Amino acid sequence: MTRAILDNRGSGRSQLLQIDGAIGSGKSVFVADLLGAIVADGVAPDRILRVNGRQRESDARFGALHSVVEMLIGDDAIDSIGGSGGHVLAIDDADLLDRAEIDHLKRTLLLPTAPPLTLVLVHRNGRALGDVLATARSRGMLHEHVTLGPLSDDSIAEIVAGLDTHHVELVVAASSGNPLFARVLHEAFRRCPESHDVNEALHRAEQSGSEVLGAAVMHDLETLGHKPRRVFEALAVVGSGIDTVEGTAGMPPESYAEGVRELRARRLMPRTGQAPLHPVIRHAVSMHVDDDSRVLLNRRASRLPGIRPEESADQLAQVGNRLSRVEAADLTEIARNACETTPVSVVRWLQAIPREHRGPEAQLILARALLLSGGAAEAIGVLRQVIAQGAAQEDTDEAAPNGVLACALLARAQQAVGQHDEAKRELISLQLLPLDSLADEVLREIADAWMLVDGVADSELLRRLHASSDGEARRVSATYEVFALLTAGDTARAREPFAQVSAQWLEVPDEHLPGSLIPLVFATWSAHVLEQYDRCRQLSERGIRVSLRHGRSDARAILSAARAYALMHLGRLAEADEAAEGAARDAARHGPQGVTALAYSALVISAQARAAEGRGEDQLRERYGLLSAADLPQMVWWRRVVLSARSRASAALGIPEASPELMRDPIDAMSPLRCSDAARTAARAGNVELAVRLLDQARGIAEEQGLRGQQAMVDAQTAEMMLHRGSALEAKNLLLAAQPVFAELEMVMLQGYAQALLARVDEALTRRSSRFGSLSERELQVAELVAVGMKNREIAARLVISRRTVENHVARVLRKLGIENRQDLTALVMDDEGP
Repeated sequence: MTRAILDNRGSGRSQLLQIDGAIGSGKSVFVADLLGAIVADGVAPDRILRVNGRQRESDARFGALHSVVEMLIGDDAIDSIGGSGGHVLAIDDADLLDRAEIDHLKRTLLLPTAPPLTLVLVHRNGRALGDVLATARSRGMLHEHVTLGPLSDDSIAEIVAGLDTHHVELVVAASSGNPLFARVLHEAFRRCPESHDVNEALHRAEQSGSEVLGAAVMHDLETLGHKPRRVFEALAVVGSGIDTVEGTAGMPPESYAEGVRELRARRLMPRTGQAPLHPVIRHAVSMHVDDDSRVLLNRRASRLPGIRPEESADQLAQVGNRLSRVEAADLTEIARNACETTPVSVVRWLQAIPREHRGPEAQLILARALLLSGGAAEAIGVLRQVIAQGAAQEDTDEAAPNGVLACALLARAQQAVGQHDEAKRELISLQLLPLDSLADEVLREIADAWMLVDGVADSELLRRLHASSDGEARRVSATYEVFALLTAGDTARAREPFAQVSAQWLEVPDEHLPGSLIPLVFATWSAHVLEQYDRCRQLSERGIRVSLRHGRSDARAILSAARAYALMHLGRLAEADEAAEGAARDAARHGPQGVTALAYSALVISAQARAAEGRGEDQLRERYGLLSAADLPQMVWWRRVVLSARSRASAALGIPEASPELMRDPIDAMSPLRCSDAARTAARAGNVELAVRLLDQARGIAEEQGLRGQQAMVDAQTAEMMLHRGSALEAKNLLLAAQPVFAELEMVMLQGYAQALLARVDEALTRRSSRFGSLSERELQVAELVAVGMKNREIAARLVISRRTVENHVARVLRKLGIENRQDLTALVMDDEGP
């Protein structure tokens, strides 16, 4: 289109370019680019004039157009123009020119002595300047019409690059292809990354992002008559559709309908349907509504027949410090029922209540909502106030249960910010209480807190939950019992109840999940421990989806880290990296403590998988540095996961990092992997004897617990060590045994690792065939075991043959190779393996 305009200018004829589009569709940017191209094409900047029909002073606009006429017909102008192609006049918001200016523009176009003119008229959709267009055609001007439609989702995503994935998705969905809306929302989320949705982001950034649109909307308000302005303000403040707002505007039906018709005619709202204003426009307009009108509209809206409780709470919260005691009580009751499903909104509602109307119950709900939405540090201060108030009112009926609930929530909040010892003391203080006196809700909070702090909940507490008539409480109890069995190393007993409870977690409707995300976290990690990686992925993705929908930031990072581990084992390394990076961001923003390191550990293992294939060692080194600098989780189970990853990566980088904690009791379902990682470190440090002993221990634990995937991992690692020590054939047998297990359990990443090792083994065996071709397969196997330092009785035990048979094999090997002793054999085998 720009090229066509430039070509038309060369024809010597005047031309009209009409550009229209919705608010924020990029009209001004398009014109700026066009004028820049015209300058680049050789037109002097002083021959280009750009004016705005939105200027408040009409005389200023008229004066600008009058100067154009002077420029076009004055002697100096005519002399300077010569044959160089004339002038350019661009009018933004041309639809806002008044009648006198339009007439003046028409007369300018009809001037007989006027040189060629390029006239650019910019206006909103459906507001064409019919008189000006007719005049332009009568003069024979060339006419081009450009309508700027919505941008593609990909283009909007490019505009908001730099936000996290969830916020990009929200902006793409909310902006409807409008670049200005996208930029406003980008700025809002950039300034307030903790925001859960578009409305919250705009609310938090009301004095920043919304200002981008404020000037344009303010002029619209000033040019509206009384009726449409009242409708527009009501739509903006209430934020609902047209029919809903009619009951709050306080206008007769016919006056309201008249206001709606004018707003639609001016394209300030959709021409059809009941859709509310776009959030960006809504916030820009509401900034200019006076406080008294706003409060009146909000109160009316909160009492509309059929309004949902959450919508009523949104309206009441905007009343703010003018809330009455009755309104504060209503808001608290709504918040109690919505705390698990919309904690971000609950925080906003309850913080709007004046302090004198916010009692202990409201404070307790506020603290819980803060904790669930990722504000653990702020929740601690509120909970301490609640506990102190409860101590002063300990004779009241509700003081005791509220105090217990506050202590459980305080322990969770303290764990989230890294105050592990303090959290444990809070929970220990609750152990003296009779459980029979506590409601299921309180018992579940205590159980959640114990799991997050220690990884194990009291068995009597779980028994109480299991005996509950509430199915959700029983599901929570079963989940925590499974994790307790895995922590105790009783994997066989954990499998059947896990199969049942994990199926239940996938069947529960989404709307019942927000209150159970912490138990779902442990169900997800149980799937990982039990080597059910696709089930781990399914559970974690379900939890993440629910946490995003309901603003549950407390669990999102742990679920994302579990998803990263699942995807990694499934061989989807790029997706695993994205999930781990998201977990690290969420953990840094919302906690809980130590999950950043858990996320980095997944990134390290992913990088190690790439490095094992001969690529990505620099990436492994960089990520290992991040992991080493991150705070270790204080919850023992996750801390050991992190230490295991650190140990493994350090060995791969040649800087072995010993971690005695990996070998501490109790033996649990992840002990084989930890022993294996400790063996890597020992081997890299030169302690081969310890490495062999640790690998044997790891294999024994894996066999005993039926952890076939971990046993195959141990075999693959043993194979790698055997290959380094010259036992290529032994390594091959181990890898051939491990590969089918990796395939069956969909451990794609480790399949790749085993295949890469097999390629190296085959290469070693090919090199060896020329030197050791005279040996049988069994003789070669015995030779390799001799080379690694094993005695005849140890070789006999390994190969399940008699000691005498081993002696005969050794004698034949020495004779065939023409050497005299075992030392010569060891040197020959190791020399053949190479460095």
